[in-house]
Amino acid sequence: MISGLVALDDGDRLDDALKVIAARRRVQPSPTESIAVLQRESSAPGQLSAEFTDIAERATTPG
Repeated sequence: MISGLVALDDGDRLDDALKVIAARRRVQPSPTESIAVLQRESSAPGQLSAEFTDIAERATTPG
């Protein structure tokens, strides 16, 4: 499965392109990592309760 392509222009170096890809990879979590984070957060009822309380207060407080 091809997840992405890299096009090099004349004068571009493959090593430089790979460094850019690696840097992006460190910044952007994979879909699997994103789902794992959401699952951990949703299994923390205290955090969810605090978030709900905060959102409810913002929704009912005149701004």
